[in-house]
Amino acid sequence: MRIEVIFGSQRDNGTHSKIQNRFEQIETSHDINYIEMSEMKIGACTACEGCTHTGKCVLPGGEHDQFNTVFNRLIEADGIFRYYPNLCTIPITTYSTYGKAIKHIIFSHMKLES
Repeated sequence: MRIEVIFGSQRDNGTHSKIQNRFEQIETSHDINYIEMSEMKIGACTACEGCTHTGKCVLPGGEHDQFNTVFNRLIEADGIFRYYPNLCTIPITTYSTYGKAIKHIIFSHMKLES
């Protein structure tokens, strides 16, 4: 089983580091991978609907925007564990990822009239 763990904190070496250390101490046959949002460059969705035609986010930023990489990892995972601090609702990079993912799922199933 492949599990993706999303750490939404924008701080390096915060509480999420302690949680990651605990995960790494668990003996398991599962493949556990970590996504640290503090290291990701993900812009906000503009609802351009470009993903409807291409199947991936087409926003400018291209190779610098890592949304498609993160999204593909989440789609391929058997399980997702997410952690973000309680300081605010959701840190901006994590919020942008969730927003794009939801819109990508909605728009990729729509058929636009030409």
